[in-house]
Amino acid sequence: MIHNVFLKLECPKCSYKIRAIYGSGFAGYPSESTLKDDILAGLKGDEAKSVMEQYPESEVRFTSHFYRCPKCGKLSNHVRTIIYEKKGWANDYNLFTEKVICPDCNIQLEEIALDTHFSVSCPECKSTLKVNSSGNWD
Repeated sequence: MIHNVFLKLECPKCSYKIRAIYGSGFAGYPSESTLKDDILAGLKGDEAKSVMEQYPESEVRFTSHFYRCPKCGKLSNHVRTIIYEKKGWANDYNLFTEKVICPDCNIQLEEIALDTHFSVSCPECKSTLKVNSSGNWD
């Protein structure tokens, strides 16, 4: 079962290129206990800390997603923290998802779902980006 995907997006009209990265389990990510310690120390904000204190047996993961700013159109990859109830990864058990903010516009970024890349437009010239699979890992 593949848990992670790399996609290469390229503009057919200008030189814009970017890789979209989805998934978790990158080598070098901190352990779950380190993530919990960081959350309880307030490094992920008050909301995450409160959830972690309320659900001390929950699971914590880093996960990478691909985003677009709804205002400026900038595309970017970000790693965010998600806290799940110990029961599993299903959205029904999601207790907290770190919000990702555009550094230029200071508004929450929109996640680009893995199955909607065919309609992503270039932030520079607005052409539809060409998408190619670039790899995956499990």
